[in-house]
Amino acid sequence: MGDDAPPDHLHTLLMLKTNPIIFLAPAALLGAGLLYVGSVHAQGPGFPPGVEVIPLGNGTTQVFQARVVLRPKADLGWHTHDGMVINILTKGTLTIQHANGCITAYTAPAVVYEEPKTVHRAVNNHPTESAEGYSTFLLPAGSPPLLPAVAPPPQACGSGGSN
Repeated sequence: MGDDAPPDHLHTLLMLKTNPIIFLAPAALLGAGLLYVGSVHAQGPGFPPGVEVIPLGNGTTQVFQARVVLRPKADLGWHTHDGMVINILTKGTLTIQHANGCITAYTAPAVVYEEPKTVHRAVNNHPTESAEGYSTFLLPAGSPPLLPAVAPPPQACGSGGSN
């Protein structure tokens, strides 16, 4: 994936022009490329009768979108997010280690959804290939996209704890 714009169908899905970054890191995300959008009304323009639109949050939602490249063996470390994150993996394999000890590997093409306040780490375990994609962060106003977290104690998958 080069520095050019994403394909039209992906651009339409993301609804905003993405900002390329090399290797997602907390310092690269703080305060960069933020857009604020207000609440959507239940019977807003374009929604037919019988469709209920429920705003997320209780006011302004901060939307941050980024093109993410995790170099070979890159590790984002243990972290969480104050809001939900939708990741579209377009190249490579991304491994998510959950706080409950479970590990999930996603191979492109894949969509990876992250619940708010869920402690996890994302790793590209491949020795020679990058994992690439697009991330959309839906956060409470003023929240940074990535919050470092303390590593949970080691445990076997499913033996307790939370994702």
